[in-house]
Order: sequence, then C-alpha cells, then structure tokens
Amino acid sequence: MARNYRRSPTGTKIILALGNPGAPYQTTRHNAGQLILDTYFSSMSAPLLKWKQNKKCHAETIQITIKKTPPARAGEVVYARPLTYMNESGTVARELLKKYGASPNHLLVIHDDSDLITGNVKFTASSRAAGHHGVESIIRALKTQNFPRLRIGIRPPMSKGKSETFVLKRFSAEERIVFEKSVAPKAIRLMASWLAC
Repeated sequence: MARNYRRSPTGTKIILALGNPGAPYQTTRHNAGQLILDTYFSSMSAPLLKWKQNKKCHAETIQITIKKTPPARAGEVVYARPLTYMNESGTVARELLKKYGASPNHLLVIHDDSDLITGNVKFTASSRAAGHHGVESIIRALKTQNFPRLRIGIRPPMSKGKSETFVLKRFSAEERIVFEKSVAPKAIRLMASWLAC
C-alpha cells in the first residue's frame, strides 16, 4: 500500500541524483546522476550556489527559488545528493519528502542505468527498479514506484558483460566527451521540462 504524502503547498520539487559518496566514486559510471548535476551547476556559472550538508536528510542540498508568472505559482527546487551509499538511497528520498512536504510525483530521481548504452537518456514516469539497488531502496522506503526518473545510460558500447564488471569504473575518454557534449545537455533539458510542468 502506498504511503500517504501531502502535497507541498509551495510547489517544492526535489531532484535527487544518486551515487556513492567519497572521492573514489565521484567520476565512476555509478555516479552518472551526480555527474549530471555537476555539469548543470558548472554551466550556470553561479559561484554562490554551494552544497550544504543536511544531516537529517542524510544528503547535501542546494535550494533555489523558481519565479513564475501568474497564474503559475513560484516554487522551490531542492537539488540533493545522498551522503549514504547507493543501497541506502531510500532513507534519503523518504526524509527529503518528509522535510519539504512533497509527494513522490514531486521527486525526480536521476540515476545510472546499466541496460542503456552510454549516450542514451530516458525519462520514466513510473517503473520497476530493474535491478538498480538505489532505486530498489527508494521503492521500498516510499512504498511506491510512482516517481519520475531520468535514466542515464552507462553501458560501454558493445559490452555484453554483467553490470558489476563496469559500474564502478570510469568512462573512457571518448565516452566522457559523449557524456559532456550529448548526455548531460539532453538530461538537463529533460530536467528543465519536468520542472516546468
């Protein structure tokens, strides 16, 4: 049975980029979701935007006010990256929704997808975890799979191996170019479209 969440009266939306904490993991394929936000904030050239530690939510967050013209209402966007490991992402998602009074459909999760070749990005409104431990954790914690996701392809071209063989490895130089020139801009456009809804 789905947990009952109240809708945020201020229209707060939360973007949660999954990954593992710590320098050794920062540029690995498994942290592709967080690499998207890194690229996004770098492109904004906004030095005043700093990640702040939110111990209660077990995450680092950046909160931005979005100004809209009538009849749309202004709202807050909370960008978050977990301070927990991937398989504990559900705790972060649950605490963020609780803190900001948001419902799961106001939570966009950005995560790596080992079934998609590097270069592919897919928006999913609702789906199963498909073996992704971070998403599995969120589904368990929220008691629903009905939350939107941006799935970032990380599988090396021509690879037929199990995801365990490459998820914690870094992108090749060629893949990094594809990520920066194609993947990140595509993901950022989809993120912006979701925020505009």
